[in-house]
Amino acid sequence: MHTKCPYCSGKIYHFGGRRRRCSQCGRTWSVRPQKRGRKPLRTGPNLPRLILLERHNARQLVPRYDCSAATLRYRAREHMRVIAERPGQLLIPEGDLVLLVDGLWSTFQDHYWVLYNMAVKPVTENVAYLLDPVQRCGREDARGWDAAISTIPGEIKERIRALISDGLPGFETIAQRQGWINQFCHRHLIASVESKLGRHRRQLGSRWLRERIYAAVCDALATTDEHQLGLLEEQLQQLIGRWDCTRRLRWTVTQFLRLKDSFRAYLRHPDLRLPITTGSLESLHSLLRVAIGTVNNPESTFLRATAFIRLRRTITCNGPILQQN
Repeated sequence: MHTKCPYCSGKIYHFGGRRRRCSQCGRTWSVRPQKRGRKPLRTGPNLPRLILLERHNARQLVPRYDCSAATLRYRAREHMRVIAERPGQLLIPEGDLVLLVDGLWSTFQDHYWVLYNMAVKPVTENVAYLLDPVQRCGREDARGWDAAISTIPGEIKERIRALISDGLPGFETIAQRQGWINQFCHRHLIASVESKLGRHRRQLGSRWLRERIYAAVCDALATTDEHQLGLLEEQLQQLIGRWDCTRRLRWTVTQFLRLKDSFRAYLRHPDLRLPITTGSLESLHSLLRVAIGTVNNPESTFLRATAFIRLRRTITCNGPILQQN
């Protein structure tokens, strides 16, 4: 009853159900005005998270957003582009870091494309922080990893003390050039020896010999006794020198003996709590394969992978715990 006109402070009266009118200036207005302009988009920035992290299909989200699947894909792609173009903010705790690297390759039109994925793990935590990926055409090689490592911010790179890799040729040189400790993945070595086992694989030679080599390699990876390590090396040299040892198995064991310091770096530097596998990044790749499985070009693959890593940012990474086979 006592409200006055907001324009001239004159007396107002009802002018319909929701409108009022001034008795002096004659202006009318609504007591509950509607928002002007076009309505906002029905989809929000949460759409990439639903598609990439929670693995929802665009067709499954159609009833929720009341629009076509093509519209949802377009809006999700635009939100992913905003996430990828936004400067990344990675809050990593203080202290020394360990760098984990692994590549995820795909083929498009008979060409290889590799996503060079990296993560840094603080030595005091069991969590690895994912860095932005780097995509290059061609097979995974040392030159590509040099380019990927060069994109690491300087304040993070100067805190890295060790490199955890899958044993690709060139990582030992990269670690020496950067002044890092080199730790090769145990699981890749054990898997390469396990592939030679089998009760009925007579073409691979003596089963007894293959099992003895496998047991000696596992013991050499885990033992802390230098004397026992020397005995295991002599035993492996004798076993691979037998006539019934296959060429491939002999080459695998020879490479292990040559690079045994890189496989046992976690024992020489217990203060860094070095992971002995790249299993964290392998788990990341299993999630990425689902996220990028519906695209058919490298640009969309890189966009989805970058958005996925920006949304997730961390992954569990334990210390030197050798999992049972």
